[in-house]
Amino acid sequence: MRYVLISLVVLAGCEMGAPKETGPVCLDCPVPVEAAPEAATATAGEVLPAEGEVTATSLDAPAAAPQSATAAPSGALGSAVASLGDPTKAGNWVETALVTAPTKGRVTLASGQSLDVDLLPGTGAPTSARMSIGAFKALDLKLTDLPEITITKL
Repeated sequence: MRYVLISLVVLAGCEMGAPKETGPVCLDCPVPVEAAPEAATATAGEVLPAEGEVTATSLDAPAAAPQSATAAPSGALGSAVASLGDPTKAGNWVETALVTAPTKGRVTLASGQSLDVDLLPGTGAPTSARMSIGAFKALDLKLTDLPEITITKL
């Protein structure tokens, strides 16, 4: 019983000499919290992300469409990084989310080499595409390459 009372007295005195906090404390901040801009303030227990840091909220927000410095040529749908598509489907084709119905088109590499292909509707990001083995071979690409292609509707 005597040890319990001594323990309680010692623990009760722990806060007596502790310094009182006057505001949020940031151990990783490059500047003192007082000098930080007032753009965002944290509530008790909340941690604010660093400027430019990716958060779950920022991933849920719609991304702004990239702006081109020059006007796109007539019929150009956009650029995409192409990976190898279904190897069992023959022909020269590209699956992309840039089209909603099958149509004829052309893919152009950064080197200027181009190939007429069938454009097929695909899923996923508009910046990615799946290209047939035939198209990879016709463009002299390795099957493991991930070429950036410009997709144009004919």
